[in-house]
Amino acid sequence: MAQQLHKRFSDAQVKGLTAHYLQGEVERRHIQEVLGIRRRRFWTLVGQYRAAPAAFSL
Repeated sequence: MAQQLHKRFSDAQVKGLTAHYLQGEVERRHIQEVLGIRRRRFWTLVGQYRAAPAAFSL
């Protein structure tokens, strides 16, 4: 069974990847592969980050 996302990556790591995606520097599929998540979870994280970048937390 895979570990939960917050146990594998820090908030700062996920925040950085999400910011790079929103700036067009990294593709969505690459981030999904790195984080080991599916498309729905990815878009949930992007939505949370867009709503409050400074307060983003897993």
